[in-house]
Amino acid sequence: FGVVGYPTMILFRPDGTEITRLPGTVDIARYATILDVALADAKPVAEILKAAASGGEVTANDWRLLAYYSWGTDNGRVLPAADRRATFRRLHDRCPPELEPECGRLYFEYLGEVSSEVEAGKAPLDGLERAEARRQLLALLATPAAVRANVDNLLYASKDVVGLLADAGTPERRQLTGAWREALGQLGSGPDAVALSNLEQLYVVRARMMLAGRPWRRNC
Repeated sequence: FGVVGYPTMILFRPDGTEITRLPGTVDIARYATILDVALADAKPVAEILKAAASGGEVTANDWRLLAYYSWGTDNGRVLPAADRRATFRRLHDRCPPELEPECGRLYFEYLGEVSSEVEAGKAPLDGLERAEARRQLLALLATPAAVRANVDNLLYASKDVVGLLADAGTPERRQLTGAWREALGQLGSGPDAVALSNLEQLYVVRARMMLAGRPWRRNC
């Protein structure tokens, strides 16, 4: 099955066709919702991706399956590595605005892929692209529904994404880190709080430390 991360749930049709694979980092309530969507529609993510990338018809539930697909453990099965950056950008740009939380997940996939490419020595975003990406990210971080839908991205992607979009010591860096910290604060308290596991609460602390540029050491 090509599983490269644990836990990963893979759903199949009776004929053995893979419908989707779901990551284990999504909160339980949202996980159950996406599982119900996948079981009800039984449309393979590979087919949905092809339609979305070519301008074909894509339903709201299709977009949700794309947004919550386990891209981190796909390992080229649905989307070749060479196509990831451009595909995630196209998907985000075409994602319906009324599905902003789901669109936000696709945007985080795009930013993560750009960050990985830069680490591998490929060209970074230019100044205008960075400014536009900061604008998009700040809007996401200021939207409670998008914050709730991106708990995993907020916990694990802070260092890579902020470092990609703003240089250390700049006003832009301070603005991004401040907005990210506020989003992390929404996860644990207030009307938009999310039920975090003990491990997730630990990773909130880790994300805050990473944003502050402090090393993270976890003793088990």
